[in-house]
Amino acid sequence: MQSIEKLSVIVVGCGQIAGGYDSSNYSHSSTFTHAGAFSTDHRFEMVACVDRNPEKLSKFMEHWDIPFGFCSFEEAKASGLNFDIVCICTPTEAHYSDLWNAIELEPDLIFCEKPLTSGIESSQKIVGVLEDLGILLAVNYIRRWDSYTRELKRAIDGSIYGRVTSVCCSYNKGILNNGSHMVDLMRFLLGDLELMSVGAASIDYDDRDPTISAMLRSGDDVQVALIGAVPAKNFSIFEASLTFEKGIVCMLDGGLNWSYREVIDSLNFSQYRVLGRHSVREGTLNYSMRNAVDNIWSALKEGGNLKSSGENALQAQQLCCDIYNRLNKQ
Repeated sequence: MQSIEKLSVIVVGCGQIAGGYDSSNYSHSSTFTHAGAFSTDHRFEMVACVDRNPEKLSKFMEHWDIPFGFCSFEEAKASGLNFDIVCICTPTEAHYSDLWNAIELEPDLIFCEKPLTSGIESSQKIVGVLEDLGILLAVNYIRRWDSYTRELKRAIDGSIYGRVTSVCCSYNKGILNNGSHMVDLMRFLLGDLELMSVGAASIDYDDRDPTISAMLRSGDDVQVALIGAVPAKNFSIFEASLTFEKGIVCMLDGGLNWSYREVIDSLNFSQYRVLGRHSVREGTLNYSMRNAVDNIWSALKEGGNLKSSGENALQAQQLCCDIYNRLNKQ
C-alpha cells in the first residue's frame, strides 16, 4: 500500500476546545476537540502546540504525544518547522492577533474557533487577506459538519416534513459566543435571515457580549425566535424546535439528541389532528470534529469545498452585530 504524506498540524492554545474536552473522557466514539479529531486520523500529524502557560503546554504535549511545544508564536517561527494547518483555539479576544501570527507561518489552511474575531471589521479584514494569500480558512461552526444536521437540511429542502412554519431557539452565553452558533445553524437550514426586532438582554457570560433575544425572518417568511432562555450560571442551553406542517423536529442537548413528533389523528377528539409522542434519536454531533478534519483533507488534497468557511462565519457575525447594534439603539 502506498504511504500517505501526512499533513502537519500546529495547535495554538491548549485549552478545552483544543483537547481538554477529550482528555478526561476520551473514547474513539466521541470526539469534540481539535486534538481529538486530528489524533484519530492517520492522514495528519500534530507536530507542535503553543501556549503561554508552560505547565498547560507540557501536559498537552504529553497527553497528545506532540513532540514540539512553544510558549509563543515567535518561538514557533524561529523553530524552522513547517505547518500545513494552524488551529486557533485561543479565546476570542486573542483571535485577531493570533490569526495574523498564523499567517506568518505560511500554512495552507487555518482552522479557527468561532467567532472569527471579536469585531466584524477585523473579521472582514482577515478573511480578505487570507483570500488574497490563497490560505484556506475553516471556522468551527461545528454543526455544519454534523451528519444529522445536514440530513435535516436535505429534509427541509425536499419538504419531507412539509413546509417549515416557525422556529424557536433557546441559547445563552452571549449573542456572539453562542448566539452566533445558533444564527449560523439557522442560516444553514433556512437560508438568509432578516432581523425583525430585538427583545430582552442579559449579561450571563461576558460584559461585552450580552445574551439577546430577537425575532428573525427567513426569505420564505419563516419566523425564527431567538430566545435568551436562562442565565448560564443556572445551566447551559442550546436547543431549537422547528415546526413543520407534518410535525415538530427538536434539536436537544446542543445536537447530541434529536426528537420528532408526527402529526396524527386525535384518539380523543374526532376530526382533530394532534402531535403524537416524542420519538428520540441519538445525534451525530460527537462525530462532527472528525467530519471537519475529513473535510479539511478534502479541501487541501482533493479540491473540495469547506463546509464552514470565512464566508458563512462573516454572515453569522454580521447578523449578531446587527442584533447587538439594534439593542443599543432602543
